[in-house]
Amino acid sequence: MKICNFAVSTSKACTSPITIFSDSAGVERDLLSSPTFGSGSVDAGTYPCILIEISKLIKTTGTTDCTEEWTDMICQDNTQSSKLIDGTSVTCSGGKSNNQHVTLYITTASTGSSGDRALLPPDNETDTTAGLKLTSPFIISADTSGTLKVSPTGFIDKAGAICGTSAPTFSFE
Repeated sequence: MKICNFAVSTSKACTSPITIFSDSAGVERDLLSSPTFGSGSVDAGTYPCILIEISKLIKTTGTTDCTEEWTDMICQDNTQSSKLIDGTSVTCSGGKSNNQHVTLYITTASTGSSGDRALLPPDNETDTTAGLKLTSPFIISADTSGTLKVSPTGFIDKAGAICGTSAPTFSFE
């Protein structure tokens, strides 16, 4: 996965994001062997929304059923949209030859893990149809460190002879 920006918001609707980490070229890491992308400070508070701006292309190596490495797109060309952390609208296009950025809006308001609105922020604090589900808010009570956990369980899908990816489970510890 290649991450360009990481931000948090005190709103379930992901408004007024506070950027913690930013790298315009993006930082590519293996989520299992080297999951640290960057660091930064954040004020004490409760953050029910995490925003992660990433490349729409994800390199994946599977397990028993999907052992080869493949590149998967996490958005559908010409039908799925996203908004970058700075508010710029994006319509996915260009297939695997276009390394566009999209944003994962991971929020406690969402009940979803896929669909046309998975890469969009919620319209308001009670919108459960946009973004991806965050199981618990990121809570900072004082100077401390926390870890965004991305569980790869269920991340690899195999439909017939085709390997693919789906949304992992996100939580903070």
